[in-house]
Amino acid sequence: PGRFRGGLGQVMQIAVRTKRPYMFSGLYERLEFPAEGLSGGLPGAPGRLLTNNNLKLYPKIREQLSPGTEVTLELPGGGGYGPPIERDPELVLDDVRNDYVSLQGALDDYCVAIMPETMELDMAETRRLREVSS
Repeated sequence: PGRFRGGLGQVMQIAVRTKRPYMFSGLYERLEFPAEGLSGGLPGAPGRLLTNNNLKLYPKIREQLSPGTEVTLELPGGGGYGPPIERDPELVLDDVRNDYVSLQGALDDYCVAIMPETMELDMAETRRLREVSS
């Protein structure tokens, strides 16, 4: 979250459909230390690496995986720039409509109230929340 929202993460699911072991080499970072926000922006989300059989995999190391092992790589998001409360409420509404930000995230991170029934801004409540938060 930020006046300018950080880049979105990405989820990749990898499944090799073979009865033979295969090599996995994941080139990823920021599993433990998310990207920092700048000038009042909040940090991005950390990444995660999961397997269907709970293996502990390590970044930047090539590992042989057994047949049937499926890997899910949740790439991290970028940190925001500028205080989230300065983001235009209309842009936050667009973010929610595009599934980039949840309704709860709009409220908690940006102090933007959106009516879930109509998916419209509640500007009076947004102004109130932002005044209280300042």
